[in-house]
Amino acid sequence: MYEDTREKEGKIRGKWKLTKVKYMTNTNITPIRMDLYLDYADIAIDAIAPFVISIKSKEVHNSFKEYFERLWKQAKN
Repeated sequence: MYEDTREKEGKIRGKWKLTKVKYMTNTNITPIRMDLYLDYADIAIDAIAPFVISIKSKEVHNSFKEYFERLWKQAKN
């Protein structure tokens, strides 16, 4: 999540079970979000007309997971 979402979205998601929230600086803002589950990688684009691209591929899922883990290490509590 981005620093400017700390008060709204951050507080809500921080209460979810099995969820930990970290924040990136606002200089990395993008209208795209990734959701990873099972062998799926969902790319959600929240721009003008929101839509989701869902990819069922263990290789794609693992690639996005590695990318996420790099970002997670950079993010702050």
